[in-house]
Amino acid sequence: MKIVFITNMMNHHQKPVADFLYQRLGDDYHFVTTMPIPKKFLEVGYKNNDDCPYILPYYKKENKVLVNRLVIEADAVIMGGTHEEELINLRVKTGKLLLFYSERWHKRRRSYLALPLRYLNGYVYHRFTRFNHLNTYMLCASSFVPNDCKWAFAFKNKTYKWGYFPPFKEIVINEVMDKRQVKDCVDVLYVARSLKLKHPELAIKAIQNLYLQGYKVKLTMVGGVFDGDKNSKKVFEYCKNQEKLTPDCITVLGAVENSKVRDLMLNSDIFVFTSDRNEGWGASLNEAMSSGCACVVSNAIGSAHFLINNEVNGLLFKNKSRSSLQLQLKRLLDDNSLRQSISVNAYYTILNEWRPEIAGQRLISLIHNLLCGKDTDYLTGPCSKAKPV
Repeated sequence: MKIVFITNMMNHHQKPVADFLYQRLGDDYHFVTTMPIPKKFLEVGYKNNDDCPYILPYYKKENKVLVNRLVIEADAVIMGGTHEEELINLRVKTGKLLLFYSERWHKRRRSYLALPLRYLNGYVYHRFTRFNHLNTYMLCASSFVPNDCKWAFAFKNKTYKWGYFPPFKEIVINEVMDKRQVKDCVDVLYVARSLKLKHPELAIKAIQNLYLQGYKVKLTMVGGVFDGDKNSKKVFEYCKNQEKLTPDCITVLGAVENSKVRDLMLNSDIFVFTSDRNEGWGASLNEAMSSGCACVVSNAIGSAHFLINNEVNGLLFKNKSRSSLQLQLKRLLDDNSLRQSISVNAYYTILNEWRPEIAGQRLISLIHNLLCGKDTDYLTGPCSKAKPV
């Protein structure tokens, strides 16, 4: 089986699956990038992986002829994060299998109201709806993509769960849980860059209120200023000011190394994810669940309804609602057995369904089925059918 994966650039949330596919398929797998990684991304931890044996930078002239040939000859082409008209047209003319992958199309609520105008200017139609009758499918890198497809009359019964898959490290979950039980304080972790869309104020105010009510709880905040942005600096300064006001329950660490973030997750009881609908996926949720944290998650982030089975392996709260977030945190603080149960279930969700190796194998299986005129074999997890939420 020959697979070509086309996107704008490689990132550390895609590489584990890409490595697995190359391990399984060898030279029959290629990962095509359409742009170099911007400097601002390199500065926050992205790596230039152009030396990987399976990566082909399409923006380099010497690779264009080869990429065009691979797109024509491959059994399956997957494209997302970019819209290369030339490559799409080449593939469509062959009539062969073409899978798009995408985060939600309409991150601003008013976008739905403007949808008819988008049809008139050809955006949604040109990018998606016109492919309905062709051998095309959608891999949803957000639980809200099926909603977008429904509004656009696109990919009916042809949407599948996908996402981002950061590196997974297996742990002995019972030992992790035992270590947490000896503490006299419940540790809550927040990990996000200092951006308005992340809404750190929700986590801060909820923890401050719970602390004032007498709960032994402490919030540790990880994430620094992004790309020197002025608005990002204001968000970070707000967090530091709140730390000064309530140092007993708020600690702001700023940017830290990935390895230390992992240690913080393993030592934290609860993980809070407060972003709004502008959060396309949210790979830190994968990481927190794989560390056995009890996650309290905004119901607007892209990964929420794929990864979280509410009240089983995590708790959802209403987007931007501090009272809803505080209520869910209070439930976990009041009920240690619920907190432990959710933590353990979260870990096994990633271990058994959402780690990179399983996603890669399922993608191969799904492609094989589609090539044979069959549908997916999976009822849950990656490559299962994705429905509107």
